[in-house]
Amino acid sequence: GLQLKTTLLGVKKLIHHVGLSRALRIGAEISTQQALGAPFKSLPPPESKREKLSRTQIAPAILLYRALRKYYSQDEALSICREIIVEGTLLFLSKAIGPIEEATIKNMNENERAGWVTRVADQFFNASIKWHTISEKSISFTVTKCRFPSLCAEVEVPELAPLFCEGDQHFFNQPEHFIQLQRSHTIAEGAHNCPFTLSSKS
Repeated sequence: GLQLKTTLLGVKKLIHHVGLSRALRIGAEISTQQALGAPFKSLPPPESKREKLSRTQIAPAILLYRALRKYYSQDEALSICREIIVEGTLLFLSKAIGPIEEATIKNMNENERAGWVTRVADQFFNASIKWHTISEKSISFTVTKCRFPSLCAEVEVPELAPLFCEGDQHFFNQPEHFIQLQRSHTIAEGAHNCPFTLSSKS
């Protein structure tokens, strides 16, 4: 259901930007390329389920970007992809994490809170995470490995990787959330890790 909603949202955004006729051509090309094993057919087979799922999740965005580059400049193609990826990320995070309610988190004991964040983190199969702090006021962790930047680099579209990070910023820093995200650098920007701190605004 989530995949269908994400696809429909992406199609709607694509039509808005490029028109129905071109959107249909791009959609047909993406379907054809996927059937041929793109964009990862030149890579070795995935070594784990998490690797396979990471490839499955990011493949449509890479194929969309490649298709758009046939009609638009890099900046224009990235701009269109940015909107679609960010909106898709918001939809995924809303489902994966759900409402972030201050009272609910405060009412959890230490074990319940740790269990909750672990269950949430397990849905991010592209990332390896090292935990630091889990409290009612702050959650901090470091993503030590993320497959999205490396997969983008391996298929020669490294400029696409930072767009996935933007979705995180938009989701966690929504005005209605009582928390805010601080992240000084990301792997997608060339750093060795991604340090996350989610802290209460109060």
